[in-house]
This record gives sequence, C-alpha cells and structure tokens, in this order.
Amino acid sequence: MKTEKMEPPRRGGKSKGEKFSCVYQGTTVAGGYWFEDRRVFEKQVKPEDFFRSLQTYGIDDPNVQALRERGCKEILLMVTGGCTYRIAFETFLEKSKKIDWPARENFRFPLRWYCPLKYWRLAGGGVEPQSNGAFTNGPRQGDLFRVPRD
Repeated sequence: MKTEKMEPPRRGGKSKGEKFSCVYQGTTVAGGYWFEDRRVFEKQVKPEDFFRSLQTYGIDDPNVQALRERGCKEILLMVTGGCTYRIAFETFLEKSKKIDWPARENFRFPLRWYCPLKYWRLAGGGVEPQSNGAFTNGPRQGDLFRVPRD
C-alpha cells in the first residue's frame, strides 16, 4: 500500500459538506459527506464493516451514481480508530466489483460497490491494521491443525 503526504481530510472542520445517506437493513443511515469545493467524498466506516472476502468496505450504488453525476475526483475512507485511505474516483470505478445484494435475496443492502484496499493509498491517521486477520491473509485458527509439507 502506497503512503503519500497529502492534505489531511477535514474532520470536524467548519464545513461538514453535504450529507449522503445509505441503507442498512431497511434503515437510512449516514453514508458519507460530499465536499463540492474539493470534489471529494468522505466516508467514515467501522472496522467491523470490513468485507473480508473482497478486503474492503462497501459504498452504496445510489451514492456512487450521485458522485459520478457531480464529477467526483476522489474518495476518502476513514476507518474509525484506524487509517484513512484515498483513491481517485476513476480508479474506484475501474477496480470495483458490484454486488447486487437484493438479487441474491439479501435485503440488508442495496447494490454496492467494493474496491479492494490494495488499490487505495494510505493517507494517514494511524497504523494500518494487520493483526486481526481481517486485513491480511495470515494464519487462521484452522492452520493450527495443518501439517506442514516439506
């Protein structure tokens, strides 16, 4: 993961930006903030929201479409108690996988976009989580019972 010195994201600054919503289990919840002046979307996520199989966090399709219409340049992903990641919006669109959850009869989420963290740049905020297994392909509990092959 690349690390770059860049302008830190606005956290609690004068402008809170325009609030975007997303849906979880049929309830509307905060989905992030749009900053028109910078053409940046900032999304706060919790570590437990991490989608392990794709190594990322999701962004709802209605928000992605709104960002596309507004000419978004960059997305900032701020993990509570962890790191801040950034990605160019065009890269996000190119590298993301879309999952249509309702088509899979999972109605907790709408269609969501998932771009693996390997395509994001570390923008600051803390030490990248490595020890919980969620961010790495390291040893798992089942590994205790495997016999090494020589």
